[in-house]
Order: sequence, then structure tokens, then C-alpha cells
Amino acid sequence: QPWGGNDPFGHGTHVAGIVASSGSFSGGLYRGGAPGAKVVSVRVLDEEGAGTISSVIAGLDWVVQHKDEYGIRVVVMSLGKPIYEPAHLDPLVQAVEAAWNSGLVVVCSAGNFGRNGHFTVTSPGNSRLVITAGSRTDWNTVYPKDDIVSTYSSRGPTFLDHFLKPDLVTPGNRIISLRAPGSTL
Repeated sequence: QPWGGNDPFGHGTHVAGIVASSGSFSGGLYRGGAPGAKVVSVRVLDEEGAGTISSVIAGLDWVVQHKDEYGIRVVVMSLGKPIYEPAHLDPLVQAVEAAWNSGLVVVCSAGNFGRNGHFTVTSPGNSRLVITAGSRTDWNTVYPKDDIVSTYSSRGPTFLDHFLKPDLVTPGNRIISLRAPGSTL
């Protein structure tokens, strides 16, 4: 069910702020990409930011079952796991593709293993169907030619399947967002 309590690790709150913060605490300076969007938080990770694939799949199943009730149209998943099997056999990829096939837009992070080179995109970002986002460092300038893919941002193609991912890169370095009170992030 939607998480209505605290966020002891804080990553979910940080990501929700990147997406939907109004920026009210900063006078509108640090607002999200879709300020004021309604967020349904489905907590699948523990207080240390770790969890099980079965918990993530259960969370996705819950979203699919309740998408009409809560008006959910987009799923943002800023998490991932190593790739151990081809995408079509991966239970997490199957779950995000079921969400996509139910009419939801699913956006997954590419992962944070770019320093290890290519073939570092994590699951479920290795799904052909979902939108996989990597991180871009813009150096806080107006000149886009100095922008780079952030050093930590995972790079494709995907391991085993060789899908060209990520689909896009977006600002993801030095992002200011919300902090859950008492969180450890």
C-alpha cells in the first residue's frame, strides 16, 4: 500500500522532490520537473536503501492494481540490480514490462556503475520497453557543449542483450532536493 510514514533512508523523498517539489522552501528556486504533481509513494526498500526483488515486484503489482484508483500514470524507479540473465527471463524486467503493458509509463535509472565502463546498465533499465535515464553533468553553465555523461552514470549497451541504453540523459549531478527528516542518505 502507499507509504504514508517516514522515509528513514531518504532516497524516495529525494527522488520525489526532484520530480514534484513545488520549491516552496526555496522560494521556487529548487522546484521539481513537474512541480505540484501528485505522488503516490510505494516504499519497497528498507531503512538502509536495500531490499529484495520480490518486494519491488510486489510494489509494481500494487501500482498496476491501484493505478486507476489513485490516478497513477507514471512509475519512477530509481533503483536497480545486476543483470544475471537475458532481459526476457528477468523477473524484475517482466514486472516493469507488465506495468508498461497496463498503460503506465515506466522510467528507470540506468544505474551508478559508469566508472566500471560499458555494459553497466542495471535491471530493470535493461528492458526494451521502459525509458531508461542516465545522469548528465552540466557544470552549471549555459553552454551545453561542456555537458558530459556523469562519471558514475551507467553506460550501455546492456549486458547480455546489447540493447542501446540509456534512452536519455538528464541533469543528475549535484541536484538539490527534499530531505526526509532524520534520514541517513
